[in-house]
Amino acid sequence: ANKEFTLRIRAQDGGRPPLSNISGLVMVQVLDVNDNAPIFVSTPFQATVLENVPVGYSVIHVQAIDADSGDNARLAYSLLEAGAGFPLAINNSTGWIVVASELDREAVDFYSFGVEAQDQGSPPMASSASVSVTVLDV
Repeated sequence: ANKEFTLRIRAQDGGRPPLSNISGLVMVQVLDVNDNAPIFVSTPFQATVLENVPVGYSVIHVQAIDADSGDNARLAYSLLEAGAGFPLAINNSTGWIVVASELDREAVDFYSFGVEAQDQGSPPMASSASVSVTVLDV
């Protein structure tokens, strides 16, 4: 939120006796600049998931906070080091990591990857965190 300050201005002359006027009002509005990068709240993120959960299952919530305001604090999440066919995806606005395709513990039983949070400031600022997901046998 923009911070607003209202100042009452008093002008006084140097006469004897001094005369003054206190009717002047000045409003000062302090605008946010994008000077804070997002910060992940509890890193590293670690989760376990059963290999037979359905596609769309929510595995873990990664969350970052940004001390700015407005677009300078609006975050978009993305996965790093997740190539084609990667079985996990992230909701870019909420930070929930979900199962995107069927898991098979016998094929892969552990995933380690990064997540990035980027604000919508100009220029944008970003930070990253690591996530590890262990797939459990059924």
